[in-house]
Amino acid sequence: MNMSLLLSFFLMSSLIASTVTDLRFAKIPNWITFPTMATGILYHTLVSGLDGLFYSLSGLGLGVCLLLFPYIMGKMGAGDVKLMGATGSLIGLKGILVAFIMTSLAAGLYAGIVLAVNRRYLGGFLRRYGVMAKTFVCTRQVVYCPPSESEKSPGIRYGVAAAVGTTLYMVLWYFGYDFAKFGV
Repeated sequence: MNMSLLLSFFLMSSLIASTVTDLRFAKIPNWITFPTMATGILYHTLVSGLDGLFYSLSGLGLGVCLLLFPYIMGKMGAGDVKLMGATGSLIGLKGILVAFIMTSLAAGLYAGIVLAVNRRYLGGFLRRYGVMAKTFVCTRQVVYCPPSESEKSPGIRYGVAAAVGTTLYMVLWYFGYDFAKFGV
Protein backbone atom coordinates (compact mmCIF):
# COMPACT_ATOMS: atom_id res chain seq x y z
CA MET A 1 0.00 0.00 0.00
CA ASN A 2 1.23 3.44 -0.85
CA MET A 3 0.60 6.08 1.77
CA SER A 4 -0.49 9.42 0.38
CA LEU A 5 1.23 12.62 1.40
CA LEU A 6 -1.95 13.82 3.10
CA LEU A 7 -2.11 10.64 5.17
CA SER A 8 1.56 11.09 6.10
CA PHE A 9 0.87 14.62 7.32
CA PHE A 10 -2.10 13.32 9.30
CA LEU A 11 0.09 10.70 10.98
CA MET A 12 2.76 13.28 11.75
CA SER A 13 0.12 15.58 13.26
CA SER A 14 -1.13 12.73 15.46
CA LEU A 15 2.43 11.94 16.56
CA ILE A 16 3.16 15.59 17.37
CA ALA A 17 -0.08 15.91 19.36
CA SER A 18 0.66 12.70 21.25
CA THR A 19 4.20 13.85 22.03
CA VAL A 20 2.97 17.18 23.39
CA THR A 21 0.27 15.60 25.55
CA ASP A 22 2.61 12.85 26.74
CA LEU A 23 5.27 15.35 27.79
CA ARG A 24 2.80 17.77 29.32
CA PHE A 25 0.29 15.47 31.01
CA ALA A 26 1.98 12.02 30.91
CA LYS A 27 -1.02 10.72 28.92
CA ILE A 28 -1.88 10.04 25.31
CA PRO A 29 -5.63 10.68 25.11
CA ASN A 30 -8.24 8.76 23.15
CA TRP A 31 -9.13 11.88 21.15
CA ILE A 32 -5.79 11.40 19.39
CA THR A 33 -5.60 7.62 19.08
CA PHE A 34 -9.14 6.61 18.13
CA PRO A 35 -9.59 9.08 15.24
CA THR A 36 -6.15 8.06 13.97
CA MET A 37 -7.18 4.39 14.02
CA ALA A 38 -10.48 5.17 12.31
CA THR A 39 -8.77 7.26 9.64
CA GLY A 40 -6.28 4.51 8.86
CA ILE A 41 -8.96 1.84 8.59
CA LEU A 42 -11.32 4.03 6.57
CA TYR A 43 -8.65 5.34 4.19
CA HIS A 44 -7.15 1.96 3.36
CA THR A 45 -10.57 0.32 3.03
CA LEU A 46 -11.83 3.03 0.66
CA VAL A 47 -8.67 2.98 -1.44
CA SER A 48 -8.08 -0.79 -1.60
CA GLY A 49 -11.27 -2.51 -0.46
CA LEU A 50 -10.93 -5.68 1.62
CA ASP A 51 -7.17 -5.81 1.01
CA GLY A 52 -6.91 -2.31 2.47
CA LEU A 53 -9.06 -3.28 5.43
CA PHE A 54 -6.80 -6.28 6.11
CA TYR A 55 -3.69 -4.10 5.63
CA SER A 56 -4.93 -1.59 8.20
CA LEU A 57 -6.32 -4.05 10.74
CA SER A 58 -3.20 -6.22 10.63
CA GLY A 59 -1.01 -3.17 11.29
CA LEU A 60 -3.30 -2.07 14.11
CA GLY A 61 -3.32 -5.55 15.64
CA LEU A 62 0.45 -5.96 15.51
CA GLY A 63 0.99 -2.46 16.88
CA VAL A 64 -1.18 -3.28 19.89
CA CYS A 65 0.31 -6.75 20.39
CA LEU A 66 3.90 -5.46 20.37
CA LEU A 67 3.24 -3.31 23.44
CA LEU A 68 0.60 -5.40 25.18
CA PHE A 69 3.04 -7.30 27.41
CA PRO A 70 4.78 -4.16 28.78
CA TYR A 71 1.32 -2.68 29.41
CA ILE A 72 0.15 -5.79 31.28
CA MET A 73 3.35 -5.67 33.38
CA GLY A 74 2.54 -2.07 34.32
CA LYS A 75 5.57 -0.61 32.56
CA MET A 76 3.63 1.36 29.96
CA GLY A 77 0.35 3.24 29.68
CA ALA A 78 -2.63 2.25 27.56
CA GLY A 79 -2.22 5.42 25.49
CA ASP A 80 1.20 4.21 24.31
CA VAL A 81 -0.32 0.89 23.23
CA LYS A 82 -3.20 2.59 21.41
CA LEU A 83 -0.81 5.03 19.72
CA MET A 84 1.26 2.17 18.33
CA GLY A 85 -1.93 0.48 17.14
CA ALA A 86 -3.18 3.69 15.55
CA THR A 87 0.15 4.13 13.80
CA GLY A 88 -0.07 0.55 12.56
CA SER A 89 -3.52 1.20 11.10
CA LEU A 90 -1.94 3.85 8.89
CA ILE A 91 1.39 2.24 7.93
CA GLY A 92 0.44 -1.44 7.91
CA LEU A 93 2.01 -4.63 9.20
CA LYS A 94 5.51 -4.27 7.75
CA GLY A 95 5.60 -0.56 8.49
CA ILE A 96 4.66 -0.94 12.14
CA LEU A 97 7.22 -3.68 12.64
CA VAL A 98 10.03 -1.48 11.30
CA ALA A 99 8.68 1.59 13.12
CA PHE A 100 8.57 -0.45 16.36
CA ILE A 101 12.22 -1.47 15.96
CA MET A 102 13.21 2.15 15.35
CA THR A 103 11.01 3.28 18.24
CA SER A 104 12.71 0.76 20.53
CA LEU A 105 16.12 2.11 19.53
CA ALA A 106 14.92 5.68 20.11
CA ALA A 107 13.48 4.66 23.50
CA GLY A 108 16.80 3.12 24.53
CA LEU A 109 18.68 6.26 23.55
CA TYR A 110 16.08 8.41 25.32
CA ALA A 111 16.33 6.29 28.48
CA GLY A 112 20.13 6.58 28.41
CA ILE A 113 19.88 10.36 28.16
CA VAL A 114 17.36 10.50 31.02
CA LEU A 115 19.64 8.34 33.18
CA ALA A 116 22.68 10.47 32.34
CA VAL A 117 20.80 13.65 33.25
CA ASN A 118 19.52 12.14 36.52
CA ARG A 119 22.88 11.02 37.90
CA ARG A 120 21.55 10.35 41.41
CA TYR A 121 19.14 7.76 40.03
CA LEU A 122 21.85 6.37 37.73
CA GLY A 123 24.07 5.46 40.70
CA GLY A 124 21.29 3.54 42.43
CA PHE A 125 20.29 1.93 39.14
CA LEU A 126 23.83 0.67 38.50
CA ARG A 127 24.19 -0.59 42.09
CA ARG A 128 20.90 -2.50 41.96
CA TYR A 129 21.62 -4.11 38.59
CA GLY A 130 25.18 -4.90 39.71
CA VAL A 131 23.78 -6.79 42.70
CA MET A 132 21.33 -8.61 40.40
CA ALA A 133 24.16 -9.57 38.02
CA LYS A 134 26.36 -10.85 40.88
CA THR A 135 23.44 -12.83 42.30
CA PHE A 136 22.82 -14.41 38.92
CA VAL A 137 26.49 -15.32 38.42
CA CYS A 138 26.76 -16.88 41.88
CA THR A 139 23.37 -18.61 42.13
CA ARG A 140 22.09 -18.82 38.52
CA GLN A 141 18.86 -17.27 39.78
CA VAL A 142 17.38 -14.01 38.59
CA VAL A 143 16.44 -11.91 41.60
CA TYR A 144 14.96 -8.46 41.08
CA CYS A 145 16.13 -5.70 43.41
CA PRO A 146 13.45 -2.99 43.46
CA PRO A 147 14.46 0.63 43.94
CA SER A 148 14.23 2.03 47.44
CA GLU A 149 11.42 4.39 48.40
CA SER A 150 13.82 7.35 48.15
CA GLU A 151 14.76 6.46 44.57
CA LYS A 152 12.08 8.00 42.40
CA SER A 153 12.38 6.77 38.84
CA PRO A 154 12.66 9.50 36.21
CA GLY A 155 9.76 9.17 33.81
CA ILE A 156 10.26 7.87 30.30
CA ARG A 157 7.62 9.13 27.88
CA TYR A 158 7.22 6.38 25.30
CA GLY A 159 5.06 8.62 23.10
CA VAL A 160 8.16 10.71 22.40
CA ALA A 161 10.15 7.65 21.35
CA ALA A 162 7.22 6.42 19.22
CA ALA A 163 7.10 9.75 17.41
CA VAL A 164 10.87 9.74 16.78
CA GLY A 165 10.98 6.10 15.65
CA THR A 166 7.95 6.40 13.38
CA THR A 167 9.23 9.65 11.90
CA LEU A 168 12.56 7.98 11.14
CA TYR A 169 10.72 5.11 9.46
CA MET A 170 8.63 7.53 7.39
CA VAL A 171 11.65 9.58 6.29
CA LEU A 172 13.52 6.45 5.19
CA TRP A 173 10.39 5.13 3.45
CA TYR A 174 9.88 8.47 1.68
CA PHE A 175 13.43 8.40 0.33
CA GLY A 176 12.90 4.89 -1.02
CA TYR A 177 14.70 2.75 1.53
CA ASP A 178 13.49 -0.81 0.90
CA PHE A 179 13.00 -2.69 4.16
CA ALA A 180 11.98 -5.86 2.29
CA LYS A 181 15.65 -6.51 1.40
CA PHE A 182 16.26 -7.43 5.03
CA GLY A 183 13.22 -9.66 5.31
CA VAL A 184 11.19 -7.09 7.23
